[in-house]
Amino acid sequence: MQNNTFSGLVAAAPISLGTEESKVLKFTLINNEYAGKDKDKEKITIQFTAFGQKADILEKVMTGDQLIINYNIRNNNYTKEDGTKVYSYNFTVNSFDFGAPGKLKREELQGNAA
Repeated sequence: MQNNTFSGLVAAAPISLGTEESKVLKFTLINNEYAGKDKDKEKITIQFTAFGQKADILEKVMTGDQLIINYNIRNNNYTKEDGTKVYSYNFTVNSFDFGAPGKLKREELQGNAA
């Protein structure tokens, strides 16, 4: 199984799905990468899925926080009720590290220190 790493900023508040027993969290990271000579930076956006305890921890991240995600790619193919086949992928979190806090997190931390 392949493992990949992606570092980016949380694009929006994570979306929690499932139940307390089987929590699922979806969140999007954005990273601006250099696209080559004479080109602007290219925005890379990936939606990740975390399960269980990882979902519990990552649920507290805020917009702008930096995360370093180790993930794998899994097929998410299914058939709709009308018989249409849908082919897609899940980027599933294996492990993660917190990077620099975003503006919202820094403001929250400063407010707690006062």
